[in-house]
Amino acid sequence: MLYYCVREPDEQYNDTKLLFHRGNRDGPIIAVADPCPEKKYETDIHFFPGNLTIPLRHSHPRHFAAYNRGYHWKGPMANELIEDESNGVVATYDPSVFEGHRMRIGVIDNKQPDMQDIVVITAMVVQERDEECKSKVLFTQNIAN
Repeated sequence: MLYYCVREPDEQYNDTKLLFHRGNRDGPIIAVADPCPEKKYETDIHFFPGNLTIPLRHSHPRHFAAYNRGYHWKGPMANELIEDESNGVVATYDPSVFEGHRMRIGVIDNKQPDMQDIVVITAMVVQERDEECKSKVLFTQNIAN
């Protein structure tokens, strides 16, 4: 399955909104990820069609709930999706770095096919937000006259 992600500026929150298409850029939008207006370090992922919204917390571990079950991305590269109740591995993926403007998510081994979109999109949001945090550098310098 191919997914296409578009970054758009989110002027209201001075952040980035992510639009996920099924297939290529001309495919239907299946999810939008926005910074949560109430909670810092959280992204709200809105899935279409339907009205499923998944708040994804970016603190370690990166946690979300879907279909009345809790999940978290575990590991230094957040490469294992664990179901909280059973502590079982739902999916694994081999994260990769950005290649120019293209993000390759690598290989996903998903043990719950009915959650494929959720697994892939949460993995991409985690990777995107991690990259954003790494790229923000604050440089201050005191200059004495």
